[in-house]
Amino acid sequence: METELQATALRSFEVAVIPGLLQTPEYASAVLSSGLLGPDEVVDYVETRMRRQTSVLERRKPPLFVAVIDECALRRGAPDIMHPQLDHLMNLARRPNILLHVLPIDAGLHAGQAGPFVIATTDDGDVAYLDDQAAGRLTNDTAALWSIWDTLRSVALPRRQTIDFLEARSWLT
Repeated sequence: METELQATALRSFEVAVIPGLLQTPEYASAVLSSGLLGPDEVVDYVETRMRRQTSVLERRKPPLFVAVIDECALRRGAPDIMHPQLDHLMNLARRPNILLHVLPIDAGLHAGQAGPFVIATTDDGDVAYLDDQAAGRLTNDTAALWSIWDTLRSVALPRRQTIDFLEARSWLT
């Protein structure tokens, strides 16, 4: 979280869920409830996540936030949770400092199959956060992730097509 607050740019790739900084409280609650957390813990985590969003995205000089989100993450969830979440994404995607890109299913297998990551650019250089089932970890060894990032961006939809895709929703059941 400290790195996010110092970052001038954040680049996030997610396969299974919408990035935490872009989640609505209802979506965050549904995602967190699907794991091993108890109801009180879920409430605490959601509140923390919402404060984190405000601290990072609403600060006086917010970072450039670029997210590549696998289409599968947009399809996963109950319609009553996903429709408001997609509205929220569309509103965020119109901000000048937030660039969203959907990685369409028809892109096939891709370099990001191994899992999600965030690359934070700070005045001190780049640091990456990798997440897995056991725990997350920070690393300064970002060269391989930059290569994966470039590959993912090359097969993801451009910003305008992503917004059109989110608006259409003909794919959401």
